[in-house]
Amino acid sequence: MKLLFSSDYAPNTKNTQRIDVKKSLSAVKHIFNTHDFCFTNIEAPVTYSEGRTIKNGPNLKIEPDDVQPLLDIGVNIIGLANNHIMDYGVKGLEDTLDFFKSQSITTIGCGRNLESALSIKYFDKDGIKIALIALAENEFGIAGIETPGIAPLEVHHNYYQIKEAKENADVVIVTMHAGNEHYPLPRPNLRKLCHLYIDMGVDVIVNHHNHITSAFEKYNGSYIYYGMGNFLFNTDNKSEAWNEGFFVSLTIERIMSREIKITSDIYPYQQKFNSGVVLLKDSKLDNFKKKINNLNDCLTCSELFNSRWKDFCSSNRDRYIFSAFFPYKFKGLGKIESIFKLSRLILNSRAKPVALNMIECQSHHEVLVSILKSDMNNESI
Repeated sequence: MKLLFSSDYAPNTKNTQRIDVKKSLSAVKHIFNTHDFCFTNIEAPVTYSEGRTIKNGPNLKIEPDDVQPLLDIGVNIIGLANNHIMDYGVKGLEDTLDFFKSQSITTIGCGRNLESALSIKYFDKDGIKIALIALAENEFGIAGIETPGIAPLEVHHNYYQIKEAKENADVVIVTMHAGNEHYPLPRPNLRKLCHLYIDMGVDVIVNHHNHITSAFEKYNGSYIYYGMGNFLFNTDNKSEAWNEGFFVSLTIERIMSREIKITSDIYPYQQKFNSGVVLLKDSKLDNFKKKINNLNDCLTCSELFNSRWKDFCSSNRDRYIFSAFFPYKFKGLGKIESIFKLSRLILNSRAKPVALNMIECQSHHEVLVSILKSDMNNESI
């Protein structure tokens, strides 16, 4: 059995020059055709709805005509557990689910309630049964007991999912929409969580979300990929990091009637405006491998790993503090902050420990989250 995982797919979702999606995927079609099951994270609802959700960040949506070429190259599993799938509310999600149902395509990681969002999908071939679980960090759109949304990356839910999957399948694979955007390593607690899930019985973890390629490692004999970059996500961003990515290929076979063997490989590529998604070759491939190897080396050295995280936090200090604690939001505010460094004035030495306690303490954190959610719900009525 062969499985292929591809990352964030959101063509023509922003105000940029449109691309020919069918042409953009033609150069990698042969890779998908050599795999039995092909997973892609769709980074937006498939809808014509105009009912935007109030949230942090842009509202994205994809037209059906820009999804059909993806299905035509062989993608047969669609991951919906991400921070954009609820960008156009319940209508956007229902349109998305209805579209893929009409195409007989399996969706995972999102549903009309929490139970359906958390549902495990099983796939059989060659006498091997695979369990697939799709999760996302707790941003906007997490499903409730009676409300539509995304399957949450939360241990108390995921424990029972993994337990059930382990009891009913030979191999358990988890995909996570998790990590810090534009940071090529896992945040420390995400790495700990991935290790925990492997210890709980997961065989492979594949992450997406950070929009750049990230490190990967083998922990206790199991593969963990911390970020595959973008798949097809055309914007005005011309950086090499944004436009590079890789597919994760898994070969799963039964050895000696009982033992399961999993081998993994990657297919690095670059998305280009004119030629679409193209596999890297020659010097570009060599440079990519060197970059990935350097990132992987960070995972083997605690001092280097922690240093990189500290540098990332330091470089994003003003943006995070300002976004979290400045009381108002309006167009052009970011530019004002960059000039006058208002983030330095928001929290004084006495306010910082209060803010930290409210965020870090589990009890205070839960109260604060409940209050903010309630306020937002009341304001939207």
